[in-house]
Amino acid sequence: MHDLLTGMAWTCIFFFKMAEIATATEITKLRIWRVGEGLTLEEVAGLTGLSVGMISKVERGRAVMAPLTRVVFARRLGVPIQQLFDVEPVEIDEHVVRDLLASVGSPTR
Repeated sequence: MHDLLTGMAWTCIFFFKMAEIATATEITKLRIWRVGEGLTLEEVAGLTGLSVGMISKVERGRAVMAPLTRVVFARRLGVPIQQLFDVEPVEIDEHVVRDLLASVGSPTR
């Protein structure tokens, strides 16, 4: 019985690790873009107003940005959001996005 439970525990751990890897793989689009552009975490933080720690966590799959934060983040970098994140297309009123960007402001450089 002990061997059966140990085997089941290892199976669960394996599947949880596989889920973590899958999630991290999806999120690395941001890191792939950043490295491809030759930018450091510090430079991306300066351009977007997010902390280096937060961007690093997102790249490693340890944190997830809220959908509107993703939109603002991509816009500040001048990059289509699909290039940085896995997203589903949605209908967005351009006036809502403009008001959101105005309320967030631009980062200091």
